Parts: sequence; structure tokens; C-alpha cells
Amino acid sequence: MRARHVCGRGHLGEVGPARGGGGLWLAAALVALVACKGEPSPAADEPVLAPVVVVALDEPGEPEGLDGPEALAETGQPDDTRTLDEPEQLDDPDDLDDIDDPDEFEPPAAPEGEDGSAEPQPVLPADCAAEGDTGGVADADACFALGQRALASGGAARAVAMFEAACQGGAPLACSRAARSYLQGEGVEPAPARAAALLEDGCAGGEPLACAVLGGWYLEGREQAGIAVDYARAAVLLESACEAGEARSCVSAARMFGAAGEDPGDRVRAVELFEIGCKGGDSEACMQLAEAMRLGRDTARDLRRAAALYRIVCDRGDQEACRLLARILAWGGDGDDDDDDDESGGVKRNRQRAGELLRASCEAGNAAACSDRERLRAQREQP
Repeated sequence: MRARHVCGRGHLGEVGPARGGGGLWLAAALVALVACKGEPSPAADEPVLAPVVVVALDEPGEPEGLDGPEALAETGQPDDTRTLDEPEQLDDPDDLDDIDDPDEFEPPAAPEGEDGSAEPQPVLPADCAAEGDTGGVADADACFALGQRALASGGAARAVAMFEAACQGGAPLACSRAARSYLQGEGVEPAPARAAALLEDGCAGGEPLACAVLGGWYLEGREQAGIAVDYARAAVLLESACEAGEARSCVSAARMFGAAGEDPGDRVRAVELFEIGCKGGDSEACMQLAEAMRLGRDTARDLRRAAALYRIVCDRGDQEACRLLARILAWGGDGDDDDDDDESGGVKRNRQRAGELLRASCEAGNAAACSDRERLRAQREQP
């Protein structure tokens, strides 16, 4: 099976649910709807990834550049290493709270008819036209704003009407907001099928989170919304959402490509999607990208960048990332305790720093870090 989507290039082999149970990411998929812009991904035939923003180990703060840390070291593969196609449990896809009006809204151009002329636009409520003043999509955006005001003042039913009018008028974000109302029964009777139709409209209009939610529904099936399992459709939607700026969908899309397995191009594409998600700020995508680079799995092996990525996620409070970074500092990329090389793969060993990281991670409740800490302590005590 092959799939090609309109928002960006992609291909995949036969795909199904990720191995090991559960679905893929869909946690709070419409929680923070904003206007996002994706970055173009590398070509599928380029296995070496473009630079990822990283920081040096001894420099706290936000990542500023690619130059790797001077105090890094190598590591062996952790016993419970995350793999490229590791499954992840879904949170409730109906958790759609806190959808707000974006700071900036760029409506799409009006669609053209078969003869090249602009298609007739739906007639919006008069108060939307009065608010928008200029007509057309500007009125649709005004409808969305009026819906937000109505919702804030307790007029949920009026808000839904405004959101739907805005959706029909060309404001894709309003489609997602109306979908939330139909899912939660907010001002209307719950109607999952109507929500699905609104999400389709929003996704077609370029709203990435609408595509992400739909992708999750097609991945698992959504009987009450009239959506059957369709892995190819799910992959297209999730990949499109990733490329359009919804970073959390990148891990789900990448795992579908990684699960396909047989086509090397699919596995390379999975790494590309992890990189897009990591650049977009998704910590799990950074973890998966670091693992691929540490092992040289479907991309060039780069221990220096892998360690720097672990550092970024560790600084965000992920104790597993801290543990994996500590292993690199303590034992090197191949996990050879007898290797006396002070530097391998462009990374220096630093067992003192490794011990500090393992202690903090252990005290935070990471049992594997406690085991690694005891291992490192025993080695230090050897004559």
C-alpha cells in the first residue's frame, strides 16, 4: 500500500497499529489550537538528517546551536531503550479544553470553481458581516470572534452557531471549535458524526490539529462518529499535521512508518518525522531521534548529537532522558566498561557528572537510574 498526501510528500508500506498494544499519540489533541506553520522535511532519499538545535552539556538554558557539548561521553544501549516503533497509550481524544482565539489568523484563499472563478461564499449572519466590515473570509473570522464572546458570556448555543457559520465561511479553526462543542454537548446535543464532519472541513482548510484528531480517529476507529479504522488515511492525516506544525502528531506518524518496517525508505521517513517533531518542541520526538542517532538506526550514527538531545529533554525534567545521558557520560556509546578511551564518537566521558545525573534521577523515582547508579558506584570502588 502506498499513500501520498496533499500537504507534503510521504510514502509508507503496509501499516497497522503499533506493536505491543495501545494506540499512538492523541493526548489533548485540540487543547491549544493556534495557527501553526510547518517546516519542509528532508527528501526521503537523504538518510543524513539536517542539523537539530542542541545545547552544550555545561551551558544551561535554551538550545542555541548545533555545536555539541564538550563534556559528553559514550554509552551502551540501556536495558529498556525506547525503540522507533514503540507503542504509546492514547489519552482521551475528546479532551478539547482551552481552545482559544489565536493571536494571528491567516485565512486560506477562497476556493475556485471549475471555470476558475471564485466559488460563491456562504451567506454569514448579519452581525458577523457588521463585525467583519469587509465581507468574505474577514466576516468568517469575525463570526469566530463573536462565538468566543458568546461562549465567554454563557451563550453556548449561540457560540456554536457562530462557530459553524465561521467554519462554512472559510475559518478552519472555527470548524475545530465547533467540533469540540458537538463532542462535549456544549450548547448542542452531542453529535460525534457532526463533529467528524466539522473536523474534516477544518483539516481540508489547513488546520493541523483537526488533521491530527482525525488521524487518531482513523487509527483506532470511531464508531459513534461513523469512522472505521483506516491506517493509510490515518498515516496521511498524521503526517500532514506534523508537517503543518502540530509537533505532537509527528511521533504517531513516525511510528506508523517505523512499524511498516520492510521498506528502508519508510524507516528513514520515520526518523525525518521525529526530527520535525523535535524541532517543534516535542520531547518524545527528541528522545526517539536521539535513540536513532545513538544507534545509527536508519540515519548516520552521531553520538554527540544524541547526547545533546538527551540533555535538552533532561533539562525539561524528563528523568529517563537524564538517565540515558548519564549512561553516555559514564560508559560510552558501545557500553564497553573496559574501554579506557577518554573520548569516543566526539564525546568525552565524565563519570562525575554521570553520577550526579543518576543520583538526581534515582531520587526522582527512576528505578533504572538507581540500578545504573549502583553499577557506576561499584566500578568506582574497584582498584
